[in-house]
Amino acid sequence: PPFSFGLLALSLRQHLAVVFAVMSLYAGLLAMEYFQNPMAFNARYQIFLFVLFGILLVWFAFFGGFVSNLRRSLRAQKAAGARANDELSDALRKVKTLHGLLPICASCKKIRDGQGGWHPIESYLRDRSDAEFSHGICPDCAKTLFPGAGTPSRQQGD
Repeated sequence: PPFSFGLLALSLRQHLAVVFAVMSLYAGLLAMEYFQNPMAFNARYQIFLFVLFGILLVWFAFFGGFVSNLRRSLRAQKAAGARANDELSDALRKVKTLHGLLPICASCKKIRDGQGGWHPIESYLRDRSDAEFSHGICPDCAKTLFPGAGTPSRQQGD
C-alpha cells in the first residue's frame, strides 16, 4: 500500500480505481476458495476481513490522492517561485547603477560625461540613477559662508 498509494502520483479517482480492482480480485479469490471447500470457509470471518481490507484500501486511496494533490500544489508553487525569481533578477538588472571613475571638477564639482560635457553633480546623478536632491548648507559651510550668523537651526528631515 505505501508504494501504490504514497509513491505513485495518481489522482484520487485513479487510486479508487486501483482499490476497486484489488477488491474485485480479492472477492474473486474468496469465491474461488468458497467453491473449492465450502465447509472449511468461514463466511463471517472472510466478510469481516473483506470489509476491513476495503476500508483500509479506501483510506489509502484518499491519503494517496491527498499526497498527489499536495505534490502538484508544491510543484506549482515551485514554478511560481522560479518565475518570481526570474522577474526579480530581470528587475535587478534594470536598476540604474553608477560605476567606474567619475571625472569631477575639484573646484565647482561638475562631472564630465563621456562626450566631454560638464554637468552639475545633481543633474548628472539624477539622470543616471533614481536619486532626487534637495539642498541645504552643512554647519561647516555655514560658518565659512556666513561667519557672524551663528549656527543654522536644524530643519526637519536633516
